[in-house]
Amino acid sequence: KKQPNSRGWVSYLDMQPTPQQQLQLQQLHVRIMQQATLQGLPIPPPPTLADLAAEETTQAPEPTTQEGGAASAATTHGVLVHGTRRIWPGSMDVFKADFDAWNTSSAATGLHAAFAFPDPAEPDLLHIVFWSSGDLLEAGPLASAAYTATADDPDTLNTYGSGQVKSVGTGVQLNENVALAGFIRAGHPDPDAAPGSSGGGLPMIGVFRRGIKPGRLDELASSFQVVCDIWHSAVPGILAASVSRDPEDENFVHDIRVFADKASYAAHVDKSNAELTKAMEVWFDNYDTSIPHEGALYAEDTNDPSMRTSSIKDRPVKVAFNQFHYGLGGMVGTVAAVPAAEETVTPQEGGGAKQA
Repeated sequence: KKQPNSRGWVSYLDMQPTPQQQLQLQQLHVRIMQQATLQGLPIPPPPTLADLAAEETTQAPEPTTQEGGAASAATTHGVLVHGTRRIWPGSMDVFKADFDAWNTSSAATGLHAAFAFPDPAEPDLLHIVFWSSGDLLEAGPLASAAYTATADDPDTLNTYGSGQVKSVGTGVQLNENVALAGFIRAGHPDPDAAPGSSGGGLPMIGVFRRGIKPGRLDELASSFQVVCDIWHSAVPGILAASVSRDPEDENFVHDIRVFADKASYAAHVDKSNAELTKAMEVWFDNYDTSIPHEGALYAEDTNDPSMRTSSIKDRPVKVAFNQFHYGLGGMVGTVAAVPAAEETVTPQEGGGAKQA
């Protein structure tokens, strides 16, 4: 660790950034570019580790992707966890019993969703989602006889948001993905706030890995924040929309989308809104659409053809992601409905919700 000299300065000239610092530097660069653009100033050079250190000393307690208050379109609340876990053949009943026991324990408080789906082609590979309003104490049952992973051959879980995952147990590699742009709302929207937030339905959760054009990461992040600013204001039913750099390849990103219900999904593309349409075209141009995007979509209804159509143009897009239907396909766990007006709901096993 570098020590300050007699004037209190620290030299960063011979220090190399860690992967986490590289992501933080990209995040800081996006903020700097946005501020310069708003003030009509020349775009400054990329920040250094010294700039990052200065930023950390003045950082507000609430992690954000750019300047903004706790309810801004650039603030991430809570944590969303997504990944896969491998189990031994024939051990699904063991996993389900362990998962259900964990899901009713004190370690699973504050959750909007906690579920797993077997992969359609590999039933011993489980797609896992946890969505917490704050920190997540445990990423599912920490120990299960069903798990095959070891410390030398771990499963991988990715986290998104400002919340922390306190414990994952043995045999799990946890990747913390720093948002370059976007937001995760602190809670579900007021059902009467605006069109696209009617409430009463199950949320659509999408986690995708998508290719971008080489060298376009900063442009994608800054243009996506413009889109998120509009979404955050106009569509309260968009509960989360963020982008992070893939930890292994700078020409790929992780896109997170959470919609309160199908109506909110439909409202995120309003072609009567010229400002939104233009902003989405600028943002979308940074993707390499020749590369199919991977990941998973979890929804109450996965049969809508619009889910495989470009948000910008009415044409199919190349996709290689799984679609999972709540309550079907061997689902384990629960997902809570977004409350409708004057209705209180509690999570029901298999993706339903019942009136309390």
